[in-house]
Amino acid sequence: MQSEDFSIENRVANSALETFNLEDHYPIGQRTTLDLSQWLFEGFILREKDFRAALKTHDWSQYQDQYLALFCSTDAIVPAWAYILVTAQLGPYVKTVVVGDLEALESHLYQAAMAQIDWSSLPRQSRHYQRLQPKTRSQKRLPLGHDRPPKSSQKRHVRRSLLCSAIVQAKKINTLKAIGHI
Repeated sequence: MQSEDFSIENRVANSALETFNLEDHYPIGQRTTLDLSQWLFEGFILREKDFRAALKTHDWSQYQDQYLALFCSTDAIVPAWAYILVTAQLGPYVKTVVVGDLEALESHLYQAAMAQIDWSSLPRQSRHYQRLQPKTRSQKRLPLGHDRPPKSSQKRHVRRSLLCSAIVQAKKINTLKAIGHI
């Protein structure tokens, strides 16, 4: 068995793919969590009057310029308005509030960072770029009648179908009359 000389070609490096480092777009700042269970009565019940009073006395300035994940660590059913009240109190202090854990916060921050990138600098000749582009309505194959008016041959088919249905119904009615059921 003879050994053959194989050369390894890096097709990724030679392709039109654009690479970038996600860490370059990583938002710098402290990540913090805030647990709503600290304001629940016996860890499971949210009393509105006590909750609102606790929100007024809480020091919100400790979250200044932070990214915050708001969650409840117990199995309590927390109404949506409770999250809204806490978010309203945090608004003047934090950079971002996400309802969820730190993983949900990181995901949200990366999605926001990706939305701010100028993607127009990518080469338009790249077939990879073209695959990412959504098709226009004219390029999509939609079911009949969803995007364009029906053709005249299709209209004739619909008319024939309706006419046949009407004839069948009329025959049924005449048969029922002849039998005496109508």
